[in-house]
Amino acid sequence: KNDLTPPRLAWDPHSVHAVCATAGNYIEISDWRVDTSIPTGTAASFKAHKHGVVDVDYNPNKPNILATAGVDGLLKFWDLRNHRKPLLTARGGHAHYAWNVQYNPFHDQLVLSSGTDSAVNLWRISTISSSPLLTIADEGNQEQSETSAANVRVARYEHADSVYGMTWSSSDAWVYATLGYDGKVALNHVPSKEKYKILL
Repeated sequence: KNDLTPPRLAWDPHSVHAVCATAGNYIEISDWRVDTSIPTGTAASFKAHKHGVVDVDYNPNKPNILATAGVDGLLKFWDLRNHRKPLLTARGGHAHYAWNVQYNPFHDQLVLSSGTDSAVNLWRISTISSSPLLTIADEGNQEQSETSAANVRVARYEHADSVYGMTWSSSDAWVYATLGYDGKVALNHVPSKEKYKILL
């Protein structure tokens, strides 16, 4: 158990029976259809991060896909049907705790993360999304592979202090807000180039 990270919950948007909870270094999936007389009371449990899981979020458009943020500063993406190793690990986004992770509720290629290092990252994670993206190569990067272009950090913003809250707009798929420890709220939007990759 890691006492530094408070537990977080995420309800599976594809099942009324499943809830995911963080528990120290582990993810525990509870399914209300599982026999409650079982001592563990969980349908699945697995170690997700070495030093503690801080946040979880289900992919809103693709069943069985879960994102986690950890004390190690990493984001990991899991297929709950085979959770021996992550489908993808996003590195280099945070120098300290990755405190939040959240899928865009409309376009699951877009994922936000924020951390205690004051960073807010917007990621494009399209290889495991419900819809592939059009890859538009930048000038000078024509040789960039499809896979590496599909899973990248597309924007980084910084607060003056740790970032402990963030949310996507419920009415505009391209706008999100973040909240720093100092109480300041910042509004940002997805860059136009990323919108076109999703919409075209």
